[in-house]
Amino acid sequence: MVRYLFLCWCVLWSLYSQAQGVRVATSDWAVAETLQAMNHPPVAVGDKRAYQHWVVEPALSAATVDSGVRLQPNRELLSQLRLKMFINTPFYRMINQQLTPIAPVYQVAFSHDDGYSWSSVTQATQQIADLIGDRAAAPALIQTTQSALAADKQRLYQLNTRQPPLLIVQFIDGRHVRIYARNSLYQLALDALQLRNAWPEKGNSWGFVSVPLTALTQLAPDTRLVVVQPYPHYVAHEVQHSALWQRLSFMQTNHYLILPASWSSGGLPSVARFGHQLTEALVHDQGTAW
Repeated sequence: MVRYLFLCWCVLWSLYSQAQGVRVATSDWAVAETLQAMNHPPVAVGDKRAYQHWVVEPALSAATVDSGVRLQPNRELLSQLRLKMFINTPFYRMINQQLTPIAPVYQVAFSHDDGYSWSSVTQATQQIADLIGDRAAAPALIQTTQSALAADKQRLYQLNTRQPPLLIVQFIDGRHVRIYARNSLYQLALDALQLRNAWPEKGNSWGFVSVPLTALTQLAPDTRLVVVQPYPHYVAHEVQHSALWQRLSFMQTNHYLILPASWSSGGLPSVARFGHQLTEALVHDQGTAW
């Protein structure tokens, strides 16, 4: 009974708060952040609570319902939300059969087999705007993103110092990291800010390579490490007590930055957020604490 009343409350709240606009749900956070940034908040998003930890901004509307695990959506809840469509990325194609009885499913791709590019992300942005019937929302978001990156680039230019090559990583565990390569989403911000990526190789279709910590010993001595949160809670302790980490050049010279979370598989809002967080850290020569 309590579960039924909770579902009813979610449905009624969503119907009341989002009576205007196209009623869209998504499992994909890149789609969700793009819709939110276009002022068309999604009716429902998978793993909404985790979105607030991994994506952070733009914050989702309070009226947006959590539809459950992204790859196992709550179909009972979704069927009561009077949805007009689902917009997902190809990563979620395996749940299409679960969703199509509820509403049509459309797919957009922010990245392709060769990773992310400015054209792939902006094309996906325009496709979303077309699907929701607000074509002008995409050019507006593209322009906002470009303006934000241009402002951050100007701030870095005013430092009047040449920035060292940057190695962008996220921790998998205390012994392995994902390195974001030249075909990653983060590279779009690096290009706009005219910063250099220290990793010489391309990554997978999401733009990263997973490597053991020993791979970092191959980097040039002037490389600056950029760690993007979040990471497992035990990593900070392991890193600070790891003999290997202490021997790496950027650890010996305190040549590293820790940035707040920005979604590595996102869209334009994540590009702008990463660019701004990186600029803030470089301008003030410090990131957040472990």
